[in-house]
Amino acid sequence: MCGAAITGAFIMTAVGAFYLLSGKWTEYGRIFVKTGVIAGCLFSVLQIFPTGDGQGKMVAAQQPVTLAAMEGLFQGRTDAPLLILGQPNEQEGKSTTHSKFREC
Repeated sequence: MCGAAITGAFIMTAVGAFYLLSGKWTEYGRIFVKTGVIAGCLFSVLQIFPTGDGQGKMVAAQQPVTLAAMEGLFQGRTDAPLLILGQPNEQEGKSTTHSKFREC
């Protein structure tokens, strides 16, 4: 739900910015930008801390295999590297990355 609210807030901000830049309906444009930015910031904070963090901890505690799959790991380990961009390769049992994108 927070993701939908964040998306809506950014769309509202974009419409308000369009109104301001086009010079039409500037009163509405100011209201849209102000409301969209405030709502976007509020829901972004809510997305990170109470909801997203709790879900991540729950998956790590209750479903470690699911977490490993979400991270593109084929074997569980405690010191798993951060993989920013990769493609899982089932035959080799590892995630392959482009030469520009290596494990961090």
